[in-house]
Parts: sequence; structure tokens; C-alpha cells
Amino acid sequence: MAVKVYFTKHGKYARYNVSPPGPPPDGVDYVRSIGANWGHTVHYGFDADIDAAVNWPNGHVYFFKGEKYAKYDIQANDITGTPKLTKDHWDGFEGTGFDEYIDAALELGDGSAWFFKDDQCLLFGEEKGAETVIVGPGKIATLLPDLASASFGSGARENFSSHLDDGVFMNGKGYIFKGDHYIRVTRSGDFLVVDTDYPLKTADQWVGFPSTFAARNFQSIWINPNA
Repeated sequence: MAVKVYFTKHGKYARYNVSPPGPPPDGVDYVRSIGANWGHTVHYGFDADIDAAVNWPNGHVYFFKGEKYAKYDIQANDITGTPKLTKDHWDGFEGTGFDEYIDAALELGDGSAWFFKDDQCLLFGEEKGAETVIVGPGKIATLLPDLASASFGSGARENFSSHLDDGVFMNGKGYIFKGDHYIRVTRSGDFLVVDTDYPLKTADQWVGFPSTFAARNFQSIWINPNA
């Protein structure tokens, strides 16, 4: 079944169609306004500059913006309830800096997810019947060293050890984006291994982004698996 991938920048999103066993995707469907198409996002201040998005197996996407998050119901195309403080509902985040803002997140297909902020990361999942932080926080270079080794230039930031844009998991693989490059990763237990031949230039593989929504510097990414 094809899935729709949503890339956001500021107040707009680009919708991609991806058919199995992709990506690469079939192509961009359109670019539209978040506020005009995603329920009550304007009312709650989530119609622009979403820091990160993460799909969850319960049919929702969690949008993170600053110190708050919103629970978005994919089927209903709207936010459920009201945005809440991250520190009050994501156990283990308080006092780590991850309760202030998040750069990126990658759910692993089972209700656990890596979260990224600056050069730090943590793994959120189930432990002893409760959802909490189960690994970290710690440096990406220490906990996920394969990401730090994935370089696309000689500069200190031209790798995946810090300041990631966002990630998405589909068809058994994770895709993490930064600047104008991305990597594909495979799970190794709870950890991540970068696949051979990555990073790649996003525009060379995810073709069809218009000049007004270039294939770089995405703010958040999520999928609709039922589209």
C-alpha cells in the first residue's frame, strides 16, 4: 500500500506519494498551507514552525514545538485535546533539555523512538510496563556512533552527529534528514546502523520538490500509512 509522506517548512507542507518498496518516492503531489488543511492547528499555534513530528502506533502523530506538543489524529485530520507541556507527559524528559525543544525524532515501528536535540539523543520506550526514557540522554556520537560517521563534507557539522532536521520510519527502514542530505538506517536492537552508500543528496533521490519548497532544511516529517 502506498503511503503519504509529509514534509513541513514554516507554514507549508509538501505531500509525497511513496509506493512499496520505496522510497525513492513516486513524486510530490502538492505543496499546501498547514493551517488551511490540518484541522485546528491555527487555533493552537501549530500551523507553522513545527520542530519535529513522530508517528505513533496508536494512529496519531505527535507534533513538537518549543516546550509543547500536540497529539494529531491522522484519521480525523485534527488535533486531539489541547497542546500540553512535554515535561508533564513524556516521562524522563524533564530537566534534560528535551522538554524545551526537540530537533528531530524517529519512531522505530514498535512504539519506541529516538529523539534528537543539538548533539544529544535519547531513546523513549516501554520499560517495566511504563513508557519512559530507556537510553540516554547522551551524545549522538556516543550512543549512535554510526550517525556521527555519516559525513557529507569536511566541516564539523557536515555529518549526522548534531542538529538533525527530522526522521521517518517506513517499510522497515528509517530515514533521517539534515540540510540537503539524508541517511537510511537499519535497526540493530534499539540502536541504528547507517546503510551502505549513505548519506545521499536528498534532491537526487526525492525528486520533484519545487523551487519554492526545496529539498533541504525540512522542519518536520511524518507519514500517513493509510492514504
